[in-house]
Amino acid sequence: MGSAVRVPLKFMPDLKIRSGPKGQANVGLFSGAIAALKGRNGSGDWFSVSEVMTVRTASHFRPCLCLIFF
Repeated sequence: MGSAVRVPLKFMPDLKIRSGPKGQANVGLFSGAIAALKGRNGSGDWFSVSEVMTVRTASHFRPCLCLIFF
């Protein structure tokens, strides 16, 4: 288990983007964004990101009819 300390991110030069649309070359990140990152945090001073897995938002899913009964 980690100590839940915030550390800076360092993106590797050979960064890979997974699960995104074909041909996607960049990802928009901002403070507070939910992101799935893969990498290493050997020293605890920073996290070296080697892969970014995109997180699908609700707009990517097909609409469905939801019935709720009480």
